[in-house]
Amino acid sequence: MHTPITWNKPSLKWLLIILSCFLLIPGLVLAAENHPPIINSTPGTEVTTDHQYQYTADTTDTDNETLTYALTTAPQGMTIAGNVISWQPFKAGVYNVVLEVTDQNNGYDTQAWQIQVKPGAVATITVDPYDKPYKVNVGASQQFTAQAFDQYGNEITGVDFEWSTNPDYGTVTNNGLLTGNKAGTSYVAAKANSIKKSVGLAIEGGSNPVSNTNQASNANTAAATNQNTNKSSNANSQSQNTNANENTNESLTNGNINENTNENASEQENKACSNWPHWLLIVLPIIYALALIVYYQFEKKNKSGSWWIFPVLLTAIGLIIFYKYICPDTYVWWPWVLVIIGAVLTLLYKGKAGPDNGGNKSQTELPF
Repeated sequence: MHTPITWNKPSLKWLLIILSCFLLIPGLVLAAENHPPIINSTPGTEVTTDHQYQYTADTTDTDNETLTYALTTAPQGMTIAGNVISWQPFKAGVYNVVLEVTDQNNGYDTQAWQIQVKPGAVATITVDPYDKPYKVNVGASQQFTAQAFDQYGNEITGVDFEWSTNPDYGTVTNNGLLTGNKAGTSYVAAKANSIKKSVGLAIEGGSNPVSNTNQASNANTAAATNQNTNKSSNANSQSQNTNANENTNESLTNGNINENTNENASEQENKACSNWPHWLLIVLPIIYALALIVYYQFEKKNKSGSWWIFPVLLTAIGLIIFYKYICPDTYVWWPWVLVIIGAVLTLLYKGKAGPDNGGNKSQTELPF
């Protein structure tokens, strides 16, 4: 006969505690489990050099933790602020990017992609051959070719150039094949969008077809008519030749004017600009600040009434270098940073001082 099991209160209490622990442990494990963040957005993969690349990463984290964004692989100049990636490309090509987002418990997600940078709008054109002037014989043909580049020197392919020349002296096809028809000074030009580049031409050799016709007419008239008719014919021929020469001279002059105008425009179109490395534009203000600090420390011991000349001259040199060598509309923050650094250091070292014991103002007072 089995003896029934009896539970006293302490045993029952411990049993309930043990059962509760078994029930709570899975819940605690699930609560302690970290869920890594997930990147949901898709980045852009193409950009041109005349546009800025931007990508805002959209992420979710079921634990609602604070997320940290970082670029583990990126081209030079690309920056990230929060979840926003910004980049101004200058050189065409394909670039690799890897974004990593991390939560507070080291859970992370990564996203890798490639960006294809294409050249921007046409900024300059070159024409080949490019002798000044290029010589072409009457009746002969010359093939000209053109290349287009963006503002940073990247070659642009697949451009449909519009070719032109002076129709009085020759013709040119839509692929740049020029044929000289009459001796004189002319040009051949390639145009894409609003950018144009021209080459001066000297068309040589051959004779004027109109003159040949006049000479044949004169010869036939001389053989068929009397001396008076010959004189009249010769007078007309001389008059026509004189008009032809005047027209030729006028065309030559217009050709020279057009060529000079095109050359001046081309020189402005090909005006070079450059963009220094981003790190150099940061180092230069630092060097500028150190130079001012050293100078003010020296001037503090050797006070001079014309102390302001050096800071003004140093700032002017920096601004001239920037506006002369840096491409327009790039790094516009740089000159402002330079001026602010100079102003802050000047106020720090040369601010107005109170009157001394004799009631006179300090020599370090600003001149304004």
